[in-house]
Amino acid sequence: MLGHNLAFSTPTSGSGTSGNINNNLISLIAGEALGYPRAVMTVAGKVMLFNPATSIAGSVVGLTTASAVLNAVTPILTQGKLTYTGWGLTQGSRYYAGNAGVVSLTPVASGNMQPIGVALTPDTLLLNITNPVDIV
Repeated sequence: MLGHNLAFSTPTSGSGTSGNINNNLISLIAGEALGYPRAVMTVAGKVMLFNPATSIAGSVVGLTTASAVLNAVTPILTQGKLTYTGWGLTQGSRYYAGNAGVVSLTPVASGNMQPIGVALTPDTLLLNITNPVDIV
């Protein structure tokens, strides 16, 4: 993933332009090594990569905005636009949290299907985490 640039922003009320993201960016302690951008959940007070087979419904808290090592503080975007240069998203398509927190165009076949957003461009995801669906 070298050579990729990451940016994030959220619109200000009614303006449609990039604004202050502080209300949508939280800092949590990494419970394992984390890549970016990855969907994460909290387990025992630490942030871990999303796993649809073992995740509790509604447990995705956001996407990582930086890589982190175990026990490091890492920024998590909870909503808004996340841009990752070279991501290769399909514009207009819905995206899901997949195994190991991978942002995926294909929903999981079993476990917790967690919609996380819609691609605005090939490099930008509008993060909008909605209720998960338990697939058996």
